[in-house]
Amino acid sequence: MTNFRFTNLFSGNKPLIGMVHLSPLPGYPGYKGMGVLMEKALIELKTLEKAEYAGALVENTDVPGFVGASLQTKKAMAEVVKKLVKHSNIPVGLGIIYDMSATVEVAY
Repeated sequence: MTNFRFTNLFSGNKPLIGMVHLSPLPGYPGYKGMGVLMEKALIELKTLEKAEYAGALVENTDVPGFVGASLQTKKAMAEVVKKLVKHSNIPVGLGIIYDMSATVEVAY
C-alpha cells in the first residue's frame, strides 16, 4: 500500500532525509545558549539543502538522556524547529529522543 501523503511530500522513489543533530539543549551539560544552538542547526540544515537532500529530521542529542522530555526540552525543540521550518526549502520533521509523545506534541 502506498502512503500518498509521503509520496506527495517527496519526489523520487527513495528520497534521502538528513539529520540535523542539535547541540545540547537548555539544562544539559555543554549548553552554550540558544543563539549558538540555532546557528549550528541552521548551518546543518543549509548543508543538507546544498547536498540536495529531500528533507531534514531535527533530533536532540542530549547526554545523559532521560526517559520523558522536560518542558524546557520541549520548548527549546519547538523554538528550533519553528525557525528551521521558516528558513528551510525542504520539509523538516523532528524527533525527541526517548519521548515519542513529546515529539508528537511539539510537532503539532
